[in-house]
Amino acid sequence: MRMTRWIRYWWLGAVMPVLPAPALADELTFRDVMQGLAQEMERVNAALFVEDFATLAAAAEAIADHPSPSLAERRRVMMALGPGMVKLKAADTVVHDAAQALRAAAEAGDMESALVHQHSVMKGCIACHDAFRSRLKDALAPGG
Repeated sequence: MRMTRWIRYWWLGAVMPVLPAPALADELTFRDVMQGLAQEMERVNAALFVEDFATLAAAAEAIADHPSPSLAERRRVMMALGPGMVKLKAADTVVHDAAQALRAAAEAGDMESALVHQHSVMKGCIACHDAFRSRLKDALAPGG
């Protein structure tokens, strides 16, 4: 049983895709940040399935403290959203807070609470996508 769990963890680590990150944080695009968050959500979900609370806590922390896009990219987002930027920041705060609560639940080994907070993180992500994805995708496209 112990060996089976080890193999499962190894498989998740070896097989789950890892997208290369830009060399410098000031080169990060909004898309890079979103792809990184998607990877961390995959880690959250995989960790929940195997009750790997250490990985769950680490992935939740990575979501809560995700890197910011470059200054130039943030300016492009602000220009695209205008006053909607306040709503984007509020959505980011909702996800941040839910991810922090998920981390705390993972550190406590509380599966029920972890599932509630995982749902809150996912719900926050999807609400943000519904509100902003199409506008930002068009505005941040090359030549947009």
